[in-house]
Amino acid sequence: MPKNKKRLKPLGKRSAPGSRTLEIGFPFFVEPAAKRKYSQYLHRYMQKEKFFQGSREVSWIPAEKTDPSQLYGPTNLGLMGVTHVGTAAYYGRQGLLHPLESAFPDYTQYFLDAGWRRGAFNGHLYSVPHHVSIRMLFYRKDLLRKYGFEPPLTWMELEEQAITILRGEKMAGLSGILTNLNASICFSVFLDYIWTQGQDLYEKSTDWVLNRKALETGLKLLRGFLEMGLMPQSTQSWDYQDPYREFLQGRAVFLHHWSDGIQMIHELPPEEREDFGWCPLPTFSLKIHSKAMVGGLNYVIPQSTKYPEAALKFLKTLMREDFQCWYAENLGSPYPGIKGVYLDGKVRRARSYLDQAEFFLRHGKLLEECPYFHGNYIDWVNIGGQELTLFLAGQQSLSDTLDRMEKRFTPLLPHALFSGLTAQAVAFIQANLEKSLKVGQIARQLKVSPEHFIRVFNQNTGQTPLQYINDVKMEKAKALLKKGSLTVGEVAYSLGYKNRDHFSRLFHKLVKHTPNEYRK
Repeated sequence: MPKNKKRLKPLGKRSAPGSRTLEIGFPFFVEPAAKRKYSQYLHRYMQKEKFFQGSREVSWIPAEKTDPSQLYGPTNLGLMGVTHVGTAAYYGRQGLLHPLESAFPDYTQYFLDAGWRRGAFNGHLYSVPHHVSIRMLFYRKDLLRKYGFEPPLTWMELEEQAITILRGEKMAGLSGILTNLNASICFSVFLDYIWTQGQDLYEKSTDWVLNRKALETGLKLLRGFLEMGLMPQSTQSWDYQDPYREFLQGRAVFLHHWSDGIQMIHELPPEEREDFGWCPLPTFSLKIHSKAMVGGLNYVIPQSTKYPEAALKFLKTLMREDFQCWYAENLGSPYPGIKGVYLDGKVRRARSYLDQAEFFLRHGKLLEECPYFHGNYIDWVNIGGQELTLFLAGQQSLSDTLDRMEKRFTPLLPHALFSGLTAQAVAFIQANLEKSLKVGQIARQLKVSPEHFIRVFNQNTGQTPLQYINDVKMEKAKALLKKGSLTVGEVAYSLGYKNRDHFSRLFHKLVKHTPNEYRK
């Protein structure tokens, strides 16, 4: 192995014979050089620190593990980076995360509101923000200036500007607007098209009525962009970085993406940097205040970690202002999660765009503010992505898409469309999908006889409790299999099936494919 390769290898403390090793999650880096720089600095920063579990010293190594199956059993993982918005609160509700308020007693003052609120539930803090992101609109400042346009305030204005510029430029390969519409992301992008109407996915939370009018308006606009050629069909297969790359190479007028693009623009040569600008997402009416999704990387500590004491100290050290100031100054990542970073003079000189953080985050909306996202947000993303993909490809009508979304989202709702005993049963099942659920066990939880429980549940749902449990678990299994990061055995275990073969047989019976066939 070349010497420089060995020197650049991410390092933690060297493990002594018989010592314990804590695995520490890393932020996501696009560039390997940035990852190496972070790893080397983290090693130097932590080399004087000692971490203990009880009286025994614990060593540490970097890890890139974001697999949720790590949360369901004893693990060496001490810190996990949660990048999927909405999941930290969900895992906290499941009792899978270690509370953090003892390590950060002043967290409401220490962290950005939009960051700490993502991980707060039922009086406990379950995650802390490494950084906060918001989806926004980026635009070609040079092209808008050329045609006498200001940044668009409405989607209709954006459409008119894009058409005018494309006609005037006659440049091959130039697109009107870019975003990321692959199946695992497009539902979260689509939420922006609902929220910028001043609407929400559901009209009200009492009986969970799908807001069909708002969904129809958003779907028509999105498909209109594709049909008019303002948005290339390739966006439906792009990875996270692809829209940034195309936009920064001058191949689009507008970009609808996360605020990470601000840092990318900031790092361009000054003469290129001046060609780009950014603003809040447009709305459907000037009377509506724009809302866009807020996300970013949050750190959590698994409840099942073998080393909670060491993990807590590591997280506290990692979240100290001096380290986070170094990170913000040298590696960026709008916007830092710690309030004090914004007051550091060196950081502000290096990252002038931090002055805009408060303004942009006022336009943000947390998934935690949406009462319908009580369950695992990834389940919503996968179901919504599947249905939107069919619609945008012209393989499913608008009405069929809305009907199928309504039907498939119903089991994910906090109380679905049921009441009384059935609603309690559904809520219990949804909150315990990782367990092996028995009908008798649920009946005891509800303090009724199994016979009465089965009869009432069947009358209200048209299914037996066991059929409902299997259907809901298979929907989640399909989402996990398509994600691709878990083996069939890990999927089975994460859903409470102790026998992989039994899970595979049941999956084949209900889905008409084996797990491996479905994954393909």
